[in-house]
Amino acid sequence: MDSNALYDQIMNVDPQIRFATIANINGKIEHTGHREGVTNVLSSDESKKSLQRAIDSWNALVTFQTKLVKGNTF
Repeated sequence: MDSNALYDQIMNVDPQIRFATIANINGKIEHTGHREGVTNVLSSDESKKSLQRAIDSWNALVTFQTKLVKGNTF
């Protein structure tokens, strides 16, 4: 699925979703946007920093997953 289609699918899940960014695991932004009529809360720089923190957290989880998660996962 391409990033534009994924973005549209995410935005159609719930009208309360204000903003979505699709990025690859290396942090390269594939698609970003906000719902029409909605003002962004974070600046572009703040959004990039927030995204980088999420990517770093995901990478840490993947790195340690086999040691941290035993048994059932959710």
